[in-house]
Amino acid sequence: MSEKKYISIVAACVGAVGIILCLVLVLGGKDGTGKRHPSVEKTTEETQSTEISNKRYNKEDIVIVTDIDTVNSKITVRKLEESAEFVLSYNGGTVVKSKYNNQLMMEQITVGEIARIGYVTGTHKLIELQEYGTAFENTMATRWMVDYDKKLITIGSDTYSYDDNLFIESNGKNIDIREISGIDELTVRGIENKIYSVCVTKGHGFVKLTNTANYVGGVIEIGDRLTTIIVEDMILAAPEGTFDLTATINGVGGSKEIKVIRGQETVVSLGSFEQAVTRYGTVKLNVLPEDAEATLTIDGVEMDYSELLSIAYGKHTLKLTSNNYDTFTKEITISSVYSTINVNMGGEDTTTEGTEEPTTGPEQSTGEKDTTQEEETTMSTNPGSNNGLICITAPEGAKVYFDGAYVGVSPVTINKVEGEHTIIFKKDGYMTKSYTVDVSDDAEDMILSFPEMQEGE
Repeated sequence: MSEKKYISIVAACVGAVGIILCLVLVLGGKDGTGKRHPSVEKTTEETQSTEISNKRYNKEDIVIVTDIDTVNSKITVRKLEESAEFVLSYNGGTVVKSKYNNQLMMEQITVGEIARIGYVTGTHKLIELQEYGTAFENTMATRWMVDYDKKLITIGSDTYSYDDNLFIESNGKNIDIREISGIDELTVRGIENKIYSVCVTKGHGFVKLTNTANYVGGVIEIGDRLTTIIVEDMILAAPEGTFDLTATINGVGGSKEIKVIRGQETVVSLGSFEQAVTRYGTVKLNVLPEDAEATLTIDGVEMDYSELLSIAYGKHTLKLTSNNYDTFTKEITISSVYSTINVNMGGEDTTTEGTEEPTTGPEQSTGEKDTTQEEETTMSTNPGSNNGLICITAPEGAKVYFDGAYVGVSPVTINKVEGEHTIIFKKDGYMTKSYTVDVSDDAEDMILSFPEMQEGE
């Protein structure tokens, strides 16, 4: 065979092979029955397997981080709409990122964080964790309130919903939402208009007052966060931290520095004060009708009510004398930084309003109180209320304090007082606990039962 003929045969064979390959590609690896060619199918499976291998996990979830154990390299999470938790392990190869795709260390992730995770279901190995991009975070929630019946939390002017799966953490422990005090500072996280986690960043402890005999009816102040009237055998929920505690009666008293520790009790003897102090409140007096042209005296001293008045904390006698109307006399108690007193000398009921800056916590004074209002705040244990009763049935055998005032040993029954209140339970050998309750303005009795107390450390 000549060389030229040999080359022609080889070229023809190569051309035929090329045509066959083209047909295979055009048909997408399918034979005449329309089925994928085994060799092509195998190649596709290998590609998909490579993609899964590059992704390295087979499950994604949006979760709340409920615990991080950096010693054993484990993280505990729960799905948003579930209460069950599960544990994942992580290592140096785990990818941790912020919502802005910045690289983080696991130590920079905090409890309560809402995150997207990728993990291997069989081994519970965490492969990726990233802060969830659309989640919101408020790290300084100090002015907030809860509607327990409707399950709504209002922070400032914004209202959010929550459900029974809400994660609440304080000092590394899960707590009930009613255990949060209005004086606590919170970190709140959620998505759109729903809150999924609440972490108490600055909680509360308890201040017990002793040797109060000479100060009953006076005013107690703890820093600028808490102001209220002093009663016998008193215990208050107070923000954790170091504060000046001041007790005054008729404007004179004492002050000392105290340290409040979260969940613990600080005992303060009012008999130990050494330095006398005088506290003053600013009072605006509005007198009606306009033609009253009255003369004002406070404790017999004439004062000009056309200007703001500076009056020492405590009880005082207010007297208004007019040529056009009957003389008006009233006992008042000054217990706030700023107060407004409205007096109508024309014979209609008078009203007293007050504001305290800042206003935080259910125990805090709501402002200047006249004698009638003061009696209303201390008569909760008296019989004969027309607004129904509050029956506290559990925990049994604990001393019960209602807004700081001792009301008896549980089970105990007191009169209803509308609004938000703090109930504190104290029992020897057990951890002191506080709960916030919202009391409605009706004649229906309320029956309240709280968890059994935990033994103290």
